[in-house]
Amino acid sequence: MRELRFVKPRFVPLVPTSFSGFASGSFSGLLMRLALVTVSVAMAARSEAREVKFKDYPLEVREGDRVHLTGVNGSVRLIPVTKALLPAVAPAAGAVPNGLLRVRKVLSDKAPARVLEGFDQWTFTVRRDESVWRIEVKGPDAKSDWEAQLKAGFPEFQFEIESPSVPVEVYFREGRFEAQNWKAPLVVQVNEGQARLAKNEGPLRIQLQRGEVRVDGHKGRIEIDGFNPKIQLSNIEGDLNLDNFAGESALQTLKGSLQLRAFSGQTVAGNIGGGCDFELGRGSLSLQGLEGGLRGQLDNGSVSAKLSGEPEVNIESQEGSVSLRLPADSGAQVRLQTEEGSLQAPSQLGTSKTSTQKFVTGRLSGSGKGSIFVKTKTGNVRLN
Repeated sequence: MRELRFVKPRFVPLVPTSFSGFASGSFSGLLMRLALVTVSVAMAARSEAREVKFKDYPLEVREGDRVHLTGVNGSVRLIPVTKALLPAVAPAAGAVPNGLLRVRKVLSDKAPARVLEGFDQWTFTVRRDESVWRIEVKGPDAKSDWEAQLKAGFPEFQFEIESPSVPVEVYFREGRFEAQNWKAPLVVQVNEGQARLAKNEGPLRIQLQRGEVRVDGHKGRIEIDGFNPKIQLSNIEGDLNLDNFAGESALQTLKGSLQLRAFSGQTVAGNIGGGCDFELGRGSLSLQGLEGGLRGQLDNGSVSAKLSGEPEVNIESQEGSVSLRLPADSGAQVRLQTEEGSLQAPSQLGTSKTSTQKFVTGRLSGSGKGSIFVKTKTGNVRLN
């Protein structure tokens, strides 16, 4: 039996990785700084809260464009519009922009004095490199100022992008991401924060070390990689690759396959339509309604599954327990095997024993087909 090895994920914030299908190449362009139009500074005796509203920036979003946004602390909201993309070639002078960027810079009144002192040193830039809109938060120039604010905190930049749907990549140290009805690929990498998405279409990739992920009504492949986030997914049409090292995951209704990898924590899923492949450490996996194959390995965790259709099961475990519930007329061919654990199965199946192994074998009653193979070292197996 192959030994499972789980390595704590390494997160490298603010280092872009191109999404599969995104345009690639070298980019060069003219740097443009946004002009400040209004500044609102609250300096009441009991409050040092500050807010800066930047001038709205028009965007000419063309066919083949993508957006690349890098920040430290803040939020990003995508707002799709029905305007058409402009031609890939540069539009003629006087062309009407079809997108808009809105930005605020906010600092809480609870921020340490050192952060207040450095507030004005924080700005951002926007530039176009060929087919890429690059939006980047800029901090202090002095290394000593950076070191101080790494300990004390950072101002928050709040971005709203109102545009036709194009591929977007977001990289933040801390922050929130929100998108609804966006019809293009998305990449979101946040060390700590929240990602909330609803009714989007296209490939989606999320990396979140700690925080919360909520995705509802998505159409397209999803990849989620986290250390200890809380993940909630529902009504997904597409394959799902879920790697949650120590967090909790809940999934309801997936029209696609599930690939799961988790060391600890709890995973609960219902109505999975395309089978499940898994690797578990000491965590638990509960599948309430699975159609298709169930294949995987676990160390000392647990797997319980309610299966439908003609199940194809292949599970190997060290100390972990396995509990399977099959349709009444499954007719599956069964082989359960353990060294030191216990085996519980319907009475019509035969039992046997050697000096080192216990077996339950045979075919269940019913007209269906399928096969069940479960092997453990010390874990218990239950089949009903």
